[in-house]
Amino acid sequence: MLNVETPNYALRSDDRNQLFDPIANELLSTRSMQRLAHIGFLGAIDHFRRGNGKEPHRRKHNRLEHSVGVALLAQRFALSAEISQMDRLKLLAASLLHDIGHGPLSHTLEPVFEEALGIDHHRATRSIVLGNSILGTEILDILKRHQLDPEEIMDLIDSRYDGSFGYLFSGKINLDTLEGITRCRAIVGRRPAFGTALSVVERWAQSGQSKLPKADFDEFWKLKHNVYALLINSPTGLVMDTVAQAWARTNLAQLDTLDFFMDERQLRKKYPELFLLINLAASDRGSLITRLPAKWLNAEVQARRRRYYVDESVDLISLTDMTLRYKHKKNSWTVSLGELLGGV
Repeated sequence: MLNVETPNYALRSDDRNQLFDPIANELLSTRSMQRLAHIGFLGAIDHFRRGNGKEPHRRKHNRLEHSVGVALLAQRFALSAEISQMDRLKLLAASLLHDIGHGPLSHTLEPVFEEALGIDHHRATRSIVLGNSILGTEILDILKRHQLDPEEIMDLIDSRYDGSFGYLFSGKINLDTLEGITRCRAIVGRRPAFGTALSVVERWAQSGQSKLPKADFDEFWKLKHNVYALLINSPTGLVMDTVAQAWARTNLAQLDTLDFFMDERQLRKKYPELFLLINLAASDRGSLITRLPAKWLNAEVQARRRRYYVDESVDLISLTDMTLRYKHKKNSWTVSLGELLGGV
């Protein structure tokens, strides 16, 4: 087994230095990957953090950090499971590229871009990886140079891959969610999540497909419930998303597909009012209410709650048991933006 030391997972972008395969550094140097350094991990809610410290709960996170984090998990799995070099390269490439198509403000503005212009991060990812976007052919050229099939990489990313280790991207618990939920929990506060995602992945790799780390996965699923309750579906997150989307829908005539391929610095320069409203939603609701049209305040918003729970009656023996053991329920209700602002 190739022994490569990796640090305790610190959720920092400088962890990229621990990705030792040349393809990782080549991909990270591209314009498309560097763009992700200026796209927030959670969208508008990222602006609730003022970046007043280095600890994960005191700073903003970005899509590049998350992509590097997923690649570190893929690397740890590959080394622990002693898989072939080619499979390791496939996992690394798919990990680094899986979010490359995210637009500025990430999931916040994506519904508006999709409704109005038919673009989302899945379509954008495909166009970038296959060299059909305004960002050029750098990614495609690197994949071909390393003898990787870009369509095969896209199949991994899109959970359609039927080869070895496709489950690392398609399973109910996968490398992407392990990294993302762990990162979200670090954003919420100091208390460690459930150890490190790296240690969980290492135990997963060593156990194989027939004896999964049930205790780790159970704890992760409970963590996912807490993250959605405390952060993703929180009233603050809903307010910030709703304000940004209301602005975008009001200004649809100004938006175009090229905006989706910008980073947030460029979008802020083009649409300063959007970011002013987002910042007011984070820090000064009184001023925000005075600036918003009555139509926005009266608009109905779908508030959501998700409950993630473990069905203890189903044992976790193989990958096929994941869907039955790890479940969730969703419910939603209607509330006005004005009511949300009054209760946040």
